[in-house]
Amino acid sequence: MRREVWVVATLACLAALRVFVLASAFPFFHLVDEHNHVDSVLRYSRGEFPSAEKLLLDPLVARWSIEYGSYEYLESGPDIPAPHLRREGASLSSPEVIQGFRAYSGVPNVEFDTSPAAYYLMAQWYGLGRGLGLDPPASLYWTRWLNAVLLGLLVAGSYFLLRAPYADAPFMRLGVPALLAFFPQDVFYGVAPDNLSMFSGALAFVAVLGLATGRLKNGTHFALAGAAVSLTLLVKYTNGVYLVLAGLASLLLVRRRSPHRPPPFGKLATFWVAALLPIGLWLFRNLRVLGDAAGTARKMEHLEWAPKAWSGFFDHPLFTPSGALGYLAELLALFWRGEFLWHGQEMAFAWLDALYALSSVVLLGLAAWGVWRTREAAGERWTLELLAVLAVLGGFAQLALLSLRIEFADWGTPTRDAPFFVHGRLILGVLLPFALLFVRGLELACARLPEPARRRTPWCLLGLWLALLVASEIVLSAPAFESPYNWYHE
Repeated sequence: MRREVWVVATLACLAALRVFVLASAFPFFHLVDEHNHVDSVLRYSRGEFPSAEKLLLDPLVARWSIEYGSYEYLESGPDIPAPHLRREGASLSSPEVIQGFRAYSGVPNVEFDTSPAAYYLMAQWYGLGRGLGLDPPASLYWTRWLNAVLLGLLVAGSYFLLRAPYADAPFMRLGVPALLAFFPQDVFYGVAPDNLSMFSGALAFVAVLGLATGRLKNGTHFALAGAAVSLTLLVKYTNGVYLVLAGLASLLLVRRRSPHRPPPFGKLATFWVAALLPIGLWLFRNLRVLGDAAGTARKMEHLEWAPKAWSGFFDHPLFTPSGALGYLAELLALFWRGEFLWHGQEMAFAWLDALYALSSVVLLGLAAWGVWRTREAAGERWTLELLAVLAVLGGFAQLALLSLRIEFADWGTPTRDAPFFVHGRLILGVLLPFALLFVRGLELACARLPEPARRRTPWCLLGLWLALLVASEIVLSAPAFESPYNWYHE
């Protein structure tokens, strides 16, 4: 066990180092709404909260955009324009710079109204960097570097979560941290609430597991578990699956109690108050201040989206075989690799996207089959894997339901012609259970092999998979290191 702790510590450090290196290689501002996210972090660092006033990018963010905003994400060729303030002869009084500043100043921030917790926490980290004397652009990269800390903690925490349930299965308790350490999701390399969702989702998963297995012993434990579930929804509304799982875990806890001991209804009440009260207060505040409890109305209006009539609910390509398969394949690919563009092209290999989708369907399917097959032995490990299956299915189902429920516009993404929420980063709250099931499926795929192949083959396959992830990420990300506008060249 002592050697394993050192292995996991090394994996956590490698994960943090990888994110640090790549987050520093990509210049500002990437196209996955990083302008809006940075603007929201800045406003929360000043103590601002969503208000009825229509919000445009802060003048300081507009200034950063014309000084550091790289066109390398969209433009290609040898003559990619430099950021406005870095062009030859440019100054704050140059007509072209003034025009660029006005353009950025007119960009609406459609993210500020939504879940507050991620922006608040990133704002505290940003403030710490400013307190250490970091000025832009270093303070902006510092905000990204929080992701390195979060992923390192997730890698280490996953080991300690799995150490007891998989005491006799070193492949599981080490394989899951290893997969998380090299998971190639590019949202890790930018400022986005999805990174907080990855971490808070893991906390909520642990909380729900503790509730379901009876590991929560006193009122304080129940309150902390409820707060973890509340936090992950206030980080990202698309983590709503954890509220559903908490309800299921509550039922499991009540059913598993000894007939000689009354159900812990008082402690469950503590859990649910801690889980629902902060969410309810935030929604009530939004309703009073914005006239919209979820804080999504202005974003919907800006994107020209509208709720779809229930009469047209089933009139959707998701209910066709080709639509469903295409949706699942793209969602799985983007869940693995993210959505960055570089020089106007997706940072992806088509064959690798297909491999992401195929391997995920097969291995997660095997893991789900394993849960069904062992349902009679409903111990802690079985409960852990069951909750992981339900978390992943629930997260994916939530994006499918959003795809069905919204009438999209003819521009942006999704669109009326491609009405699918395939943005895997939106459900990074289920990254930990996803990784657990992927590794478990790999173990089950080799279960019928004779010894010692049954024990060694999963390690070999996982090692090859991780090598593929690392090699492909190096190849795809290498051009970003040449950018004259990233942290290495500032």
